Amino acid sequence: MRPIAQVMAPLLLLAGCVVTVPTNPDNYKVDPKATAHLRSPGSVALVNGFPEASILRVRLQSNTFVFDRRQLTETAIAMLTRALEKQGIQVDPDSPKKITLRVAPQGMTFQMFRYTGRVMLQARFGDGKEAHIPQESLSPKGWENAFDGAVLFALNDLIEHEYFVAYLNAPVK
Repeated sequence: MRPIAQVMAPLLLLAGCVVTVPTNPDNYKVDPKATAHLRSPGSVALVNGFPEASILRVRLQSNTFVFDRRQLTETAIAMLTRALEKQGIQVDPDSPKKITLRVAPQGMTFQMFRYTGRVMLQARFGDGKEAHIPQESLSPKGWENAFDGAVLFALNDLIEHEYFVAYLNAPVK
């Protein structure tokens, strides 16, 4: 977050307004070593479970924060795509393996220049199984970093989840 935004964000909390919480897949990267246990080469389709904008409004103190769950999920897909491709796993919309992702904010707190964002990552695998992964992140740099960090931590948990590993490592039928 830019220095002026760091000063303005707490003031906005006091003023009472509507704040759109942005998200940016370039804020954080999944450690490529985290995918070393996944077989490659292979491919998978990563599908956004929100086919269009999915706006959620959250009240905190006297403010309304606006999230687009589709955008938050796109951030997760971009982060995961980079990590999988570095492992040699192609992300291809035509792959017979498909994982549908949905990321939704679950809460937020602000205390003394500490922003905490909580998300729920849902992954639905092509074999019918699902993983639901809650995660949170604390950041001194604002809401964007707090929520993007929570997405990163949820993806780290997903990469280790038994359903995810089994699904990606299973041979294509």
